[in-house]
Amino acid sequence: MRPRLLRTPPDVFLGADARGGLSGQRGLLYGEKRYQQVDVLGLEPAGDEEPSLASLVEQRFQRAEIAGWRVVGLAVRPGDLTDAEELLLGGLVAGDVLLAGSAAGERIIALVHCGDRFDAARLPVR
Repeated sequence: MRPRLLRTPPDVFLGADARGGLSGQRGLLYGEKRYQQVDVLGLEPAGDEEPSLASLVEQRFQRAEIAGWRVVGLAVRPGDLTDAEELLLGGLVAGDVLLAGSAAGERIIALVHCGDRFDAARLPVR
């Protein structure tokens, strides 16, 4: 059993580039983690040939930064949240953000890795 490391998930703020980049495809999220909030400033798509989730998790740890910002999580397809929850829970670290959905009409789902599970995060509007 994994220990619970975060009691309350942080708020997740989406910058315009991150929100606009969500298109239902996989990729790396970059921005900054702060006390009780994660600023997701942008998304770097995984590429033309979408990698497996295991490969994307590996990329998350191979790249500490994108455009001078920290990698703070992953953008995934909505189906990935249920199909690969154990892989994502075991492969990511507490505080990492998972975003699923698209800015084009689909509801955006934001989850935060809390150590022993993923919890829904608030997406406040600035």
